[in-house]
Amino acid sequence: MSNTIIISKIMRFRTFCNQCAKLNSAIDFDATVLISENDLYEYKCKFGHANLIELQIFKFEILFESGLCAIRDKYFMESILSITASLERFYEFFIKIILKEQGISESLIDTCFKTMSKLSERQFGAFTVLYFSTFKKPPIPLKQKMVEFRNNVVHKGYLPTENETVEYAEGIYFLIKSLYLELLEDYSTPITNYQLDIKRDRRNKYRDLIKKTNVPIVGIAPNLALTHILTIQGFKERTFEESYETVFKNNLYI
Repeated sequence: MSNTIIISKIMRFRTFCNQCAKLNSAIDFDATVLISENDLYEYKCKFGHANLIELQIFKFEILFESGLCAIRDKYFMESILSITASLERFYEFFIKIILKEQGISESLIDTCFKTMSKLSERQFGAFTVLYFSTFKKPPIPLKQKMVEFRNNVVHKGYLPTENETVEYAEGIYFLIKSLYLELLEDYSTPITNYQLDIKRDRRNKYRDLIKKTNVPIVGIAPNLALTHILTIQGFKERTFEESYETVFKNNLYI
C-alpha cells in the first residue's frame, strides 16, 4: 500500500448563522464553508455575525464523504484517491483506539506514529498485528482486484469509469464498516472518549480565536455514510446503496 496524495475538487459544507437562527423562526442555510485541516471553522454571515463551526466526525469519515461527493460530481479519479485515503486513515484510527485502551499515553502514540506516518505499508502492518492480537483472527483483506485497480489509478494515472469507481467505493465501504462495527461493539466508550479528546485538543488549539470571537461553537455531526452518530444496529442495517443515495440527496455537502 503506497502513500496517497489527495488532489481533488475541494468539498464545502452548508451551514447557517447561529445568531440569525435565534432571530428568525426558519433556519436559512445561507453560508458555505470550505473543508480543510483547520478543525474549527470561522465565518461571518451577510449581516456580519461571527460564527464558529466544528464538524464532529473523524477524519476517515469526512474523507469517505468527500469520495462519495466526488462520484456525485463526476470526479472519479479524485473519488478513488479520497476513498483510499479514508481506508488508510481508518487504519490509523483503529491503531490509536486500541493503543489508548491499552493505557499507552497519547504522546507516546504520537511519537510512535510519526515513525510510520508517511509509510502506509508500516501503518497497515501495525494495524494487522494489533487487529490479530485484539480479535484473535486475521483482518478481512482488501481484495487483490481492488488493490490492482487502486494502484493503476494512483500510480499509472488510469482514468476510472463511474461504474468502476462506485464498485471500488462499495468495497471500501464494506471493509471499513465491517472493521468499524467490531470496534464499536467492544470499544464504544474508548471511541467516545477519543472524540472528546479531539474536541478538547481543538478547543485548546483555538483558544485565542474562541476568546476573540466570543460566540457559541456550533457542532455538526452529519448522519450520512460511515458515521458513529448512528446506533450500532442502525449502522449494521445501512447498506452502501442507502449511504450513497443519502449523500446524493443531502444538501449538506456541495
